[in-house]
Amino acid sequence: MFRFFGNKRYFSLFFDLDKKHIKDLAKKHGTVSHLSNVTDQLAREGLIAKKINGRETEIELTEDGKEFQKILRIFYNFAEKQSKKIKLEEVK
Repeated sequence: MFRFFGNKRYFSLFFDLDKKHIKDLAKKHGTVSHLSNVTDQLAREGLIAKKINGRETEIELTEDGKEFQKILRIFYNFAEKQSKKIKLEEVK
């Protein structure tokens, strides 16, 4: 789970997990096979549920995943505010 805080790629992926199919995520975040591996791990951690429907894999955030997404949003917003403060201080 902590990889999300140190890796911008995983961080932005988690915000897009409201998309329902891995192929939709792949358009922005990499190959289907890579995302399949990542989402397998997220499913093992209990953050998402995966459902295979024919040739497509559907994903859905679990309650834990929704809570974690809220935490990431709070962290992201805090980090944005701090980086703006630092930039303003550098200008002075």
